[in-house]
Amino acid sequence: MGAEISSEKTILSCESGRMVIIEQTERERADNARVLELAQAGKEEGYVLYSETSENGVLEPNAPGLFLSILVRPVFHAERAGLLSAATAVAVARAMERVADLRVSIRWVNDLFCGGDKLAAMMTSARVRPNGYFDYAVIGITVSLSPMHFGPRLGDVVRRVFNGELRPLSTRLTEAIVYEFFSIYDKMGGDRSFLAEYRSRSTLMGKRVKVLLGDTYVPARVSGIGEDASLHVRLKNGNELAVASRSEIVF
Repeated sequence: MGAEISSEKTILSCESGRMVIIEQTERERADNARVLELAQAGKEEGYVLYSETSENGVLEPNAPGLFLSILVRPVFHAERAGLLSAATAVAVARAMERVADLRVSIRWVNDLFCGGDKLAAMMTSARVRPNGYFDYAVIGITVSLSPMHFGPRLGDVVRRVFNGELRPLSTRLTEAIVYEFFSIYDKMGGDRSFLAEYRSRSTLMGKRVKVLLGDTYVPARVSGIGEDASLHVRLKNGNELAVASRSEIVF
């Protein structure tokens, strides 16, 4: 992973050779709305906008937060949007473990936890063509930078002293997230191996949940995660269902 730093932007070289533009904003929060505007105006895939705030107010009160939005133009059908969410969750989990001494789990679809603490959440906004394929998608990611989880490791301190690295955590974490994301995304056309990791990080396997049937939530048990990243549940009568939307499930 290599980065070429300018005064306003970072050009990040990813595993596939893709060059990604990462821009930091001084606004209180980077959000999907600005990147959606750029997408509608024809901005190319591989643009990232991020910011750090002193208090994220989303995941943990009084803790700093990282906000970033990633613009992509997937070539696959929007029915496979769940794969995009799963890929993002795995990428963020890998990135957080790279920069901090913690173990990250995933609660379907894409909420990230360390123990019982929620560390990250994601939301995707997209425009879909009449034929059902994506025009573009903007993935918004929020990460809590609580010192309880992201305190400096000895190795990080040593590297800063001897390599003169003064970049803030938010910058290093953003670059790690982007690198891991495109390492998965650029191979998604024929490689779904990331789903094995997605399943292994899942907190819901075998757990009791409630699933929406008609207008009523009924008891069920999580039985697996499908090849499209849908959540598979088994009802009391033995029937299996594949759930694609978070709104259909109560944990």
